[in-house]
Amino acid sequence: MKTLRMRFTTQEGKGLTVNLKHPKGDLTAEQVRPVMELMASKGIFPVPVAVDSCLLVDTGTSKLF
Repeated sequence: MKTLRMRFTTQEGKGLTVNLKHPKGDLTAEQVRPVMELMASKGIFPVPVAVDSCLLVDTGTSKLF
């Protein structure tokens, strides 16, 4: 399963993460960064935040027996 992990940082240096399951497979930094900047600027979080990083995580399961 793929998950887009968007990480933001507060003024106190604490992290906030928004996880989006099943994102489009062909996302680029050029597409995601402006959306994260918009999220940060709209005040949707309980405290002011800045964009920190973004990861596209792909997890899988392997049957052992």
